Amino acid sequence: MDIRKSEIVKKCMAAAFFLIMTAAFYATAEYRGGLPALPVSARYAADVLVIGMGVLWILVTADFQRIRFLYSISMIMMVPIIGIGLISMVIWLVRCQETSFVIRGTINVVCLLLNILCAAAGYYMFGKKTVSYMLYASCAAVLVILIDLIRIHGAGSFLSEYIALITTFADTTGPIMRKMELHDLTQGLGVFVMYYLYCAKNRQWHAAEFICAAFFFSTGLKRIDVLAILAALMVGILYDAVPERTKTVFLAAIVSGMFLFSYLYLYLIKKGWYQPLMDYFGIDTMSRGYLYDFFKDYYEMSPGFLGYGIRYIFKIRNDYKTTGLGTYVPGMAHNDVMTHFIELGFWGFIYWLWGNTWYKVSAVRKKFGSRASLFMLLTVIYTFITYLTDNTFFYYSINIAAHITVIAYADEHRLVRKEDGL
Repeated sequence: MDIRKSEIVKKCMAAAFFLIMTAAFYATAEYRGGLPALPVSARYAADVLVIGMGVLWILVTADFQRIRFLYSISMIMMVPIIGIGLISMVIWLVRCQETSFVIRGTINVVCLLLNILCAAAGYYMFGKKTVSYMLYASCAAVLVILIDLIRIHGAGSFLSEYIALITTFADTTGPIMRKMELHDLTQGLGVFVMYYLYCAKNRQWHAAEFICAAFFFSTGLKRIDVLAILAALMVGILYDAVPERTKTVFLAAIVSGMFLFSYLYLYLIKKGWYQPLMDYFGIDTMSRGYLYDFFKDYYEMSPGFLGYGIRYIFKIRNDYKTTGLGTYVPGMAHNDVMTHFIELGFWGFIYWLWGNTWYKVSAVRKKFGSRASLFMLLTVIYTFITYLTDNTFFYYSINIAAHITVIAYADEHRLVRKEDGL
């Protein structure tokens, strides 16, 4: 029997992948209801299992064309992460940070790299089907939680709160629906919603996948995520429409705008003007402005500001929670722009923002063509907007969803098209 062509082997591999990823997404949810919780670290064990499956399949099939493509696009995604890891190491050495903090930060960087390798391994095994498999695994994790909440509170209560959530555009969120605010999972589903909407723009219809993604995304509805999807789609449509010779200028304008907005954002927070401005416009920040007022004392808008190293904000909060010593931290920063300025310093922040905007899109464009880079641009816009109100840079679901959709879109639209192997 030729294992490479066996339908039974393919189905068993797909089933194993689905179950592993469902467990990973469920662990990500950190659900504390009537079901057993999986440790958060289980998701990275899942990544290693998928990577192991991918390596074994490479030994069986050795599709070097697909390996070259996945190596190229994975390295593009890894460069910004490896860069911030190296910058952070320099900061740790200069500041003589404690070993446990350095280990924690290093592990977080490694986990981001595992996330990319997991997506690449999945795509090597299943090609474009990996997007659907990963979507359905994410939906299955949310469905398990949804069913448990219905079991505890009743279908009527769940449905009435869900209707209120949708009809008020998340302005009215009842206690049951608050338990469905699975931020990481919801934002990952937002990537899939955006992907299938953009596929529809290209006259590629995936009705079942879109309905699943949209429904489960809506159960944890967040307005900022809807705004991020719409903004990303608008930018993507404009990027696709402008002539090839002006795409570089268009991209430069978008990235420049993101830089200017980021520094203005940081300046407003530093001066204590952010919350008064939000109050003036009647925008409910859910107390984020007051959190930002606490963290503003940890950075300076100066080229001489060194930063403290990756996961510093987590460290000072965790130190107080576990030992009762140090500074009281009211909560996580809920702002990756400010977080990475504090942790990477003035110059490290420039690299972080450049690497996760201009570099990613322009590198994919240079390697695979403008069409292939389009969905990378969409994910850059989407994730950047979520960075403004959440700590999504290290989130599991949003990252792996972005990686697999970018890989699939780039493979389909790159200049030299390669056929899927499985």
